Order: sequence, then C-alpha cells, then structure tokens
Amino acid sequence: VAASRSCYHIVPPGNRGVLITLGKVSPNALPEGLNFKMPLISRVENIEIRQMRADGVAECFSSDLQTLRVSFNVLYRIPPGKVVELFQQYAGRPYTNLVEPRIQETMKQITARYRAEDFVKNREKAKLEITERLKEVIGDLLTINDLTIANIDLSDQLEAAIEQKVVREQEALAKKFELDSATKMGEITLV
Repeated sequence: VAASRSCYHIVPPGNRGVLITLGKVSPNALPEGLNFKMPLISRVENIEIRQMRADGVAECFSSDLQTLRVSFNVLYRIPPGKVVELFQQYAGRPYTNLVEPRIQETMKQITARYRAEDFVKNREKAKLEITERLKEVIGDLLTINDLTIANIDLSDQLEAAIEQKVVREQEALAKKFELDSATKMGEITLV
C-alpha cells in the first residue's frame, strides 16, 4: 500500500513493469530501474523476463494403448516486448494459462505416435519433436528454450514385460554366440 502512495517505482533487474492507472494498462512496459508514476492512482506489476523453469507431469497413452506418465521440465522466458500483452491476456501467469495446457496436449499427441517401449528408447527424438511442436503452437508469445523429459513411468506389468523381452533377447544372443563358436570350432577341427 505504501508503494502505491509514492510517485516512483523501481523495476528490479531481469523484470519489466506493467503500469496500471485507474484500471487501464499502459501499452508500453517499464524498463528496469527508476520509473515515475502517479501516486495513489497508479501501480506497477513487475514481470520477470529472465529464463524460468517449470516442472510438470503428463499422463499419456502410447500407440499400443499403454499408459505413460511423463515428468518434464521446461525452460522458458517472456520476451520483453510481450510483457504487457501476456499480462493482459493471461492474467500475469503465462506458464499456467498458456504453456502448461499446450505442453499437455503436445505430449499426448507425440506419445500417441510411439509404442511405449519405442518412446522410452527414443526419448531424445521425442523430446525434440515435442519441443519443436510446442514452439510452433506458442509462437512468439513466449520463448521456449528447452524441454527435458526427466522421467518416464510405465505400468508395472509393462516394465516386467519389457524386462522379460530383454532377458529373452540376451539369452537368444548367447545361444547364437555358442552356436557360432561351436561352428567355428568344428571348422578349425576339420582343417
């Protein structure tokens, strides 16, 4: 309250200020540092423009209808020229109101293209697809710097089935090696 009675406002480093006078938002963001305003009728909202990180979880289905629980981190920032627009259109919470719903939808679209096992094996490729799609959907409102897939949780039954498959593949490779070795030993004995 005391700050609204003063005739100045200091916008901290890494922020831009949104000036609101009698409920009307100024079209230009205030730069860092000392800015003047009308006491009692004006206030300033600071909006951070530095890179920020948000964590999330998306519940998705793979193309083979397996449930995947994908934990992710997204690195983003607000472009200085979009501060006022984002403040007005997204209630000052652009991640919650703009990015998060689009990440959820994009994750679901991309995971649906993969079998569960293939999604786990190709997580880097999937991450790049998700990041590129997200940048297209959000456009220039926010800058998406990176999205990382922190963890992929599969159902216990699916994990057990994948583990059994890997064990069978390893056993088959061991048998093939034994047969190849036996065949080579037979060839050496014949010579």
